[in-house]
Amino acid sequence: LARLVWFGSLMGVAADAVVLASVLSSMDPFSSPSPLFVREERVFLEKLRASTSARLLFDGGLLSEPLMHRQLFLEWMSQFHEKEWVYGDKERVFQARRRFTYDFSWRFSLHRGRMEHVISHILDLSLRVFRATGGASGAAKLL
Repeated sequence: LARLVWFGSLMGVAADAVVLASVLSSMDPFSSPSPLFVREERVFLEKLRASTSARLLFDGGLLSEPLMHRQLFLEWMSQFHEKEWVYGDKERVFQARRRFTYDFSWRFSLHRGRMEHVISHILDLSLRVFRATGGASGAAKLL
């Protein structure tokens, strides 16, 4: 995955490389209902339908899980910045992000904890790559 980030930085797509490396090393944030845990068949089918429709929505016909996860993150980020005015200290930003992720996860049938982990992983890796490349490099400007 380090090579993915490195080559992505060299090719001028550092941000996408960071997102793809992060989602490839994280658990799938989409819910995957199981009949072992959902006893009623009707409820199980509803949850399965919701999960499948969310996957199809973010896949966009590409039939690629990494690109589907990339699109999921881009949609989360777009909606987060559209709906939240994030400013202040680190704790305030963190709480706004968690609150928004909770609502976003519920709306798209995602596992909230896994989605929060994916977002944290992307943000952490972005910051590490930014620091490693230096603030003036082309890759740092893309992040």
